[in-house]
Amino acid sequence: MNRFRNCFLALVTISSMTTINMAFGDDHVCKSGFRNINDGDKGTYFLESFVAEAFLSGGKGPTRRHSGYAVVEDPDYQWLNDTIHQLMLPDCYLKDGQAYQNVILRGLAKGITDENNWNRAREKVEELRRKRPNEAYPIVAETEYWYKYAWDARGGGYASSVSPEGWKLFEERLSVAEKILRENKELGSSMPAWYELMVQVQSAMNHKTDERNKNFLEGAERYKTYLPLYISMRNYAEPRWGGSWAGVDQLIKFAANNTKKTEGDTFYAYLYYGVHLNMRDEGNFFKETKVNWPRLKSAYEELLQRRPESLWHLNNFAALACEAGDKKTFLHLRKKIGNTPFDESWGTRPSLDFCDAKYGYNN
Repeated sequence: MNRFRNCFLALVTISSMTTINMAFGDDHVCKSGFRNINDGDKGTYFLESFVAEAFLSGGKGPTRRHSGYAVVEDPDYQWLNDTIHQLMLPDCYLKDGQAYQNVILRGLAKGITDENNWNRAREKVEELRRKRPNEAYPIVAETEYWYKYAWDARGGGYASSVSPEGWKLFEERLSVAEKILRENKELGSSMPAWYELMVQVQSAMNHKTDERNKNFLEGAERYKTYLPLYISMRNYAEPRWGGSWAGVDQLIKFAANNTKKTEGDTFYAYLYYGVHLNMRDEGNFFKETKVNWPRLKSAYEELLQRRPESLWHLNNFAALACEAGDKKTFLHLRKKIGNTPFDESWGTRPSLDFCDAKYGYNN
């Protein structure tokens, strides 16, 4: 973890393209030496944080000091612009197979919330659009601001806990977000995150379901392998948001089929693992959902064939095998894990110690 932290802190103290080159290599991100730490949640957090720092350093004002470390002033958002374009380059993936561009929206969201001031964040996204009028990502950033601002008014609790004023602000701010997306579709949708945001905004608005589904299908056709689009749609299809496990299963099967030509059945694994993660510590994944363990097992085997260096996939597969009651598969994977487990994969359900004891693993 210290190596990861030190690498990141070294990056955020150097300016613009020098920083990009140091982080990603003189060629581009795909050939970066830092790719060695980019696996699973650790990898996505690294890149999200990098985007966030680039956003926070942009615009007018004093030199920022974020998390206690100096970030150069960048009035024209050149660092952010260079970072986004580097992440959008084709054929750039984390060790687990996720495209680098998948983190862009989350990185912008992190920058917006890390600003810790909604007025200042709004000024920044509006300024970004003025500074970079021919780029798609400022449209995405401004929309994400209004989407996050809407949820700030609503809060993350059950619907019954939201005040009338909270609902009013939630709906008003979502309407602004949708308006930005609609009015800027031609340029904005040159990034797949435009479709991801439209799904999120219209799902939150409820009454936009039919149009949301149309936008989802358009995005899934245009950007077939953009995983966050399917994740957003799957999340809102879950029972906690008024959906059903049958609907989730239908969506995941559609995603796997839609990406089969280039990704095989791996999206079945990616998306059902996300369901498992959403259910962690509550409910029974294999009993309550429509997941098919033989198919999930096969999809993970394919993932590991494609991404043999990913400890994230290896450990996630082992955790799922343990919970599925597949002793043979768990022990086979556990031997590969050895004494270097990927901690992010083992939560309280199931814990690695529990699985070791359950199946009698002894190294």
